Amino acid sequence: MRHTGLAALAALLLFAAGCMNGAPADAAGKLEQGQYFTLKDTDGNSVGLADTLRSNKAVLVTFWASWCPPCREELPELIRLQGQFKDRGFRILAVNAGESKKKVASFLKKNPVNYTVLLDEDMQAVRSFGVTGVPSNYVLAPDGTIVKMYSGFNPDMEREIERLI
Repeated sequence: MRHTGLAALAALLLFAAGCMNGAPADAAGKLEQGQYFTLKDTDGNSVGLADTLRSNKAVLVTFWASWCPPCREELPELIRLQGQFKDRGFRILAVNAGESKKKVASFLKKNPVNYTVLLDEDMQAVRSFGVTGVPSNYVLAPDGTIVKMYSGFNPDMEREIERLI
């Protein structure tokens, strides 16, 4: 039992060390079957990535954590993007990386957002995307193409979204 706790702590520290800000990364390609997650939102509703892609022209999947300073810094920009493009077929799915529903709800009470927040307590979606640090932002096309991946917020994300919608 003690080794499991130490392994989890080591994984968390490695993940936290990857807390990033702004750099684009090469991740273009199609999503693989295992990356089409279905997770619960903060109200307990199931939200599927495949359904979200089908009903929108562009989707931004952002992996984040409440303890990550760059994640908190990008909140106003994500709120702005969602507000600006919501009526044009754009949606943000913010996947929380490994925190409890209670912790996420407490954070959102102090920092309300206008987009969908999903809970990935076991970090299965995080692992399927190969996320090694937060925030990690994926701009996705309706056919499951990863248009671009950004390590943290980058103004270029807005251009990629506009191009899709």
